[in-house]
Amino acid sequence: MEWGEFLGRPKPVDDIPLSSSSETGLDPIIRLKNLDIGYTKSLVSNITTQIYSGDRIAIIGPSGVGKTTLLRTIAGLIAPVSGEIENTFSARGEIGYIPQKLGLVRHSSARNNIQLGARTRKSRFYPPFIGLGDSLNNEVESLIQKLGIEDIADEPVRILSGGQQRRVAIARALIQKPGLIVADEFLGELDLR
Repeated sequence: MEWGEFLGRPKPVDDIPLSSSSETGLDPIIRLKNLDIGYTKSLVSNITTQIYSGDRIAIIGPSGVGKTTLLRTIAGLIAPVSGEIENTFSARGEIGYIPQKLGLVRHSSARNNIQLGARTRKSRFYPPFIGLGDSLNNEVESLIQKLGIEDIADEPVRILSGGQQRRVAIARALIQKPGLIVADEFLGELDLR
């Protein structure tokens, strides 16, 4: 399957303008060159495109065509079959990944799950027996308020709705202050508010 078919468009991806930021002369933050993705065989081949700071890109297609595999590859979690990924980030930790299956600590509170993200921020590890400090705690509280989860912040994740859990996962990714967020099924389970 060609990349243009994957998007449901008849032309190659490098002919599709992604955003106005590509016209500003700024360097891309991610460059995909002749990328083939898959596990034992290539699911999608010859992906060539660039992603710029501020871009919001949706990967749309039917089940099983490689959307999650592409996102996991961009996030640095799996290697491409062939081709290159160039990014301006110094470490994989600079890319925040929100998986389809959220990977939250189910017996722990929403607040603790967000704090876990703060503890692993940008390759810096804050052991559990050391406090986060006022600044990081304030950032956690600010995200809790911005995402409207203050009423469930101290509840165990296992009793939260799917949408509430997704907001916790979003906060956990945002607290890490990544240069790029890659989100699989980003709006899954969320309502419009």
